[in-house]
Amino acid sequence: MSDLLRRNLGYHLESLFDRYRVVVWHDDSGILEALLRECLPGSVQMPALEGNPLSLRQAIDRDDPWLEKKWLLYVPPLPEGITCEWLVDYEQGFCALPQANLAWVLREFFHAPETAELRKALRGQAAKTLALAFGQYFPGGRERLDESDVTYGLLRAAVGAPAATEEDLVL
Repeated sequence: MSDLLRRNLGYHLESLFDRYRVVVWHDDSGILEALLRECLPGSVQMPALEGNPLSLRQAIDRDDPWLEKKWLLYVPPLPEGITCEWLVDYEQGFCALPQANLAWVLREFFHAPETAELRKALRGQAAKTLALAFGQYFPGGRERLDESDVTYGLLRAAVGAPAATEEDLVL
């Protein structure tokens, strides 16, 4: 894996799947799907949500009705009024990460603060760019990020300048 975020995410997923056969990953920002697919342990299946949340269940029921395989069920934000009551069984019987978005990931792996403002800022295209090219925006394997680090990283991602200094960004 190419950067510290991917390595940490890969280790975290391996640790989860050492203990659970199914992990339900709720990402209310909807930006971590591609990154999770990159970091997924080889033995784990991650079905794509195709329009309807029942597409996840259909993939499991079709391919593994006895839950002998390992599954990562990635749940992005759903349209207003859409619920997944059937997921509750998986969440209660296995593992559920209810708010595992980019803000949560940065808090878990880099001790970044998880404020309401930062959670709000870590949505959208700039946050997705930051997550997918994390090593470019935070080179050198930093183990701690503060709020200004994340804010400047988002700004660099928004303008497409991963190497820009803070002074350049202000100008």
